[in-house]
Amino acid sequence: MILRIDEQALAELEEALNWYESRSASAAESFRSVLSNALDRVQSSPASFPTYLFGTKRMILNPFPYSLIFTPEADRVFIVALAHAKRSTDYWSSRLKPK
Repeated sequence: MILRIDEQALAELEEALNWYESRSASAAESFRSVLSNALDRVQSSPASFPTYLFGTKRMILNPFPYSLIFTPEADRVFIVALAHAKRSTDYWSSRLKPK
């Protein structure tokens, strides 16, 4: 499966990584590792994750307060958001393509 990341989701990813890097190199490395493993898992088996809002799926990035919000498509996985747990649960919904 091809992994496609929304531009705003990519900005969220970079913002989160920069935040961790500004506080601790080890925290940043741990976040990077958890995120990389999550992206690999979502790409290799998107159907194994529970349905979330608006037909998306979600993977919680424990122990970090983030979730990957994504939609599996025919030949790719579209990452909609790297959502922080403190944000409104559906702030990213406008990024979804109309069906």
